[in-house]
Amino acid sequence: MEDIDRKLIIGFGVIIGILVITVVIISIYSRKKDNVTIKLKDILGKLCEGQLKISDTDFKRIKIFERDRRIYLTKSSLEWKDNSGIFSEVCNFAVRLLIFYHHNPAVGIYMTVANDIVRKINDLVLQPHNYNIIRNSQGTNWIVFVNLLRLLNTFEYLADEDFLISKKICHEQILELVPGCTKLYLEESVRDEKAIYSTTARLLTNFLFNKELYKADIENNKALKILKDNFDILEKSKDKKFVCYDTYKSLYNVFRSLN
Repeated sequence: MEDIDRKLIIGFGVIIGILVITVVIISIYSRKKDNVTIKLKDILGKLCEGQLKISDTDFKRIKIFERDRRIYLTKSSLEWKDNSGIFSEVCNFAVRLLIFYHHNPAVGIYMTVANDIVRKINDLVLQPHNYNIIRNSQGTNWIVFVNLLRLLNTFEYLADEDFLISKKICHEQILELVPGCTKLYLEESVRDEKAIYSTTARLLTNFLFNKELYKADIENNKALKILKDNFDILEKSKDKKFVCYDTYKSLYNVFRSLN
């Protein structure tokens, strides 16, 4: 009887030990992830080179939104229809609001307007796969596409948890737009510096919401090698144009530090 009791005690102790080790590992991973997330938020929370700060026009747009959110895009000359230039400005406007809110969280209206824009883009463009607004005669309009991806990633990281549904929408739609590190919607493949935009967007969203996909992109799809190779090309070819170079290089450095 004593042998049985001793075995039970030992077995129970082993189980407790395994549970304690598991909790410690999870706790360490969670702290590490939280620290990395903060770094990524700080990078996304800064205006990149050439990006405008909140302007008087932006403040007027917010006032119009407060009066009547149903028609503020029209009244603010932001109803894009088939105009990719206006659509880009809508995306950039929302990014400016998110960055401003990140540094001034007491001003909730900025978050509310940014959320409304994300929902409208989802309803009018992303959910129905109405991708003409991000395309031109050569294929993907990269200026527009990058602005859209930047908005979706920035919202994922800078929006409050109260907006989790919208954050999940951003995650799902990024994976629709970029189903592979070098593969876009409609089976379009990308290479050269364009692969930096697509690969970074996937790493950012999957780091937050899909650990398995993130791991697969790092280990199987060679995401970091794609980024390294293409940054090397950019640095040797000064004539190549790249939007928000410092931002994307900083994001790459964070992901590289994890592996």
